[in-house]
Amino acid sequence: MSKEVYRKLGGVLLTFILFVTASIAHAQGSPTVSLQPPSQIISPSATSLTVTLSVQNISNLGGFEFVMTYNPAVVHVTSATMGSFLSSTGRTVFPVGPTIDNVGGTLHIGAASFGTQAGPSGNGLLVTITLVPQGSGSTALGFSKMVLTDILGNPISAAAYGSSVTVQPPLTGDVNQDCAVNSADMNLLSAHWHSTMGGQNFVPNYDLNTDDAINLADVMIIASQWGLRSC
Repeated sequence: MSKEVYRKLGGVLLTFILFVTASIAHAQGSPTVSLQPPSQIISPSATSLTVTLSVQNISNLGGFEFVMTYNPAVVHVTSATMGSFLSSTGRTVFPVGPTIDNVGGTLHIGAASFGTQAGPSGNGLLVTITLVPQGSGSTALGFSKMVLTDILGNPISAAAYGSSVTVQPPLTGDVNQDCAVNSADMNLLSAHWHSTMGGQNFVPNYDLNTDDAINLADVMIIASQWGLRSC
């Protein structure tokens, strides 16, 4: 085989290697950190809710630190526990925090790892965060600080994506308090139609606008919230 043929084959092989390398890099994507799920809607009667902090497309992760911000009038953080990803290659993990400030609305937590093993790569769970509702409204769960490093302490650049939580006010039209406004509520109200305060058939909880009578105004409250859910 001539040198020219070898040269051409070498060029084809180099092109193929570069193509495969670029394809792998594209498939892997850039590192990201995200809170999941991206949004939640819950009832104020919910006992708790959970969000997870995960990393994607990371290489040789050695440690991390972040400060999550939130509106303490809407939710409080009750706990933050380490996931298994940072220790998944056998490295020893030294956690720092969590420091929870439910007055200022911040959660500060981090961890470093030690050992001879490489740091984990790919996708994985860093932290699980538990919150409890405090009042109706919406709050962003964002980051005022996000730091990722490899096992040598070199920073890893990553895009960070927060999430949101909405605590819905109780639905006035939910007569039977099953977290939904539907025909069951209308049927209950109809059974007490035109009853008034002091009457045998009057039920205060069914007087939705508190005017001491169960009438068309209460029916219209149910109609305005028809199909809505609060849990």
